[in-house]
Amino acid sequence: MSKIRIETGLDGLILQKENELVYQPPWDILTGDWEVREGQGRRLRRLREQLPRLSRAAGRGHSGWKNAHLYAFRTYGFVQLHSGAPTVPLFRGSPRKKGTPTATEVTDALSEAARWIARTTSEKGKFTYLYYPVRDASNFPLHYGVVRHAAAVYGLFAANKILRDDDIGRVAERSLGYMKGISRAPLFHGDALSVRQNGLSFLGATALGLLSLDAKGAENLSAEERETARRYADFLLLMQMDDGAYRTFYLQKLVGYRPSTPPLYFPGESLLALVRYARWADDPKYLEAAKRAAVAQIGDFNESGKPDHWCTQALSELARVDGDPRWAKACFEMGEYYLKSQYGTGAKARFRDYAGGFDNSQPPRATPAASRTEALGAVYDLAAHLRNEKQVRRYGRAILMANRFIMNNQYGDENSYHLRNRAVARGGIRGGLVDNTIRVDYNQHSMIAMLAALRVLEEN
Repeated sequence: MSKIRIETGLDGLILQKENELVYQPPWDILTGDWEVREGQGRRLRRLREQLPRLSRAAGRGHSGWKNAHLYAFRTYGFVQLHSGAPTVPLFRGSPRKKGTPTATEVTDALSEAARWIARTTSEKGKFTYLYYPVRDASNFPLHYGVVRHAAAVYGLFAANKILRDDDIGRVAERSLGYMKGISRAPLFHGDALSVRQNGLSFLGATALGLLSLDAKGAENLSAEERETARRYADFLLLMQMDDGAYRTFYLQKLVGYRPSTPPLYFPGESLLALVRYARWADDPKYLEAAKRAAVAQIGDFNESGKPDHWCTQALSELARVDGDPRWAKACFEMGEYYLKSQYGTGAKARFRDYAGGFDNSQPPRATPAASRTEALGAVYDLAAHLRNEKQVRRYGRAILMANRFIMNNQYGDENSYHLRNRAVARGGIRGGLVDNTIRVDYNQHSMIAMLAALRVLEEN
């Protein structure tokens, strides 16, 4: 058994039970809704779930598969949405559109993604954080995170600059109101302001709060919101250490604690927020803080070899604001990392539905594809600014490939045939090729990636 490589969602399994054969079809992971938690080792955890399920179905208990004959098989599938409709071929249980997406397709996908968030937001402005479409179950209070709430507010405002949809605009305002309602001044720094959860002042949530206000547009902010933006920015300065690195929580600032490793994503979010805020702030200290942060984060990249997609975006914008060649150099180096890890560009796609995804997981997932495409969009913008036509073509192609992959993971008529409530799922971006779960940030990252695709399509 150890010599057989099982490709989840494509390979079904057969367990031989005396004179009987017990089948587990390849689409069982989708219709049975048994995807495993995120993180490293996911493929192995999937097998540890898949094989005991088959064994129990055969009446052999949790581990009976170990002493049984096992066989793998593949199937060809199709779906017919209603009587008389043409059949749609399936691959890994889902239809797959191919080719370069059009501007109309991307705009429609962007609208559906934003409408999913808007449609599932409460009157208090709180998002449906998690939705399990096979179970038709949603919202688990212990899972709600203010960082992803703030990111979704940012995504709605950014998307609605293109969509100009009144319903989406009203939800963006309502969710912004919820975020402002959980913002508090740090204990001993009353002039600053932070977005808080469970009494903790979060660096990342506050940075995304500032990005949300910037996405709304400085010209559209009230005097109170401009002051909120300034206080959010001051909290980011407060959390920055002398070498440009960041602390994660305000409590660390109070006790003088320096994290042994940089917090994940928060520094890049803070860098991007400061670069954007510096464009319309009255004080040059915010741009200076951004430069210190950029130096620190380039150092982290040089040490680890792995870029952060928020930092990549920030460096692209900083290069256009400041002109220091260090920022452009690092931005392009980070972009090359992403290109090399994209299936169909730098990495070989083992299966045709991998194309456009990224090799951080197998099968590839939608959210890493979206977040990396945010970064690719920023590198593309910098290449266009520098009139580097070769790089514009390379990154433009990668962005469009990634968007096709993301759009193939968005629920619509053809790929929601197995769901209980197709209307609720419509527009949601599932976790990946074998993950039904919809989480609010899956849509948020995808919307920013779609905006990058629209820039590419508009300019070509």
